[in-house]
Amino acid sequence: MEICWFAEADISRCAALFVRVFNGSPWNDSWQLETAVKRLEELYRAPGFHGLIAQEKSEAIGFALGVIEQWDRHQLFYLREMCVAPERRRHGIGTKLMEALERELTSKTVARFYLFTMRDGSAQVFYERCGFSNCSDMMMLGKRLLANPGEKN
Repeated sequence: MEICWFAEADISRCAALFVRVFNGSPWNDSWQLETAVKRLEELYRAPGFHGLIAQEKSEAIGFALGVIEQWDRHQLFYLREMCVAPERRRHGIGTKLMEALERELTSKTVARFYLFTMRDGSAQVFYERCGFSNCSDMMMLGKRLLANPGEKN
């Protein structure tokens, strides 16, 4: 397995992995390849984008994507998407992606690393093992704008 910088050419093969991972348990989303490509393209083109891909024989087996953003006195990194192929979980791939990402961010003097994940699941346990903890002074709020997310305004 090798970990490389995420490049534009990686979008389509990572989109296929994204669909497979997030349409499965525990997320059970309804991604289509087209919408996953759009999601990864938007992230790739975002200012401050940083991403890594884990691959084996040119097959994408995991990736971690996010953006470096300026805050008041320092920069922070916001991990937007991370996944590992279901059959490759618990083999250290996610941990290696996180370690490589942390080394790179530290070298760029990024002071904080944030992410959102599903509460009380295996992803939360994974991130806690990687040293993340609940930010007691922060919370996530949401507001539904459409009764059915697929409908048009």
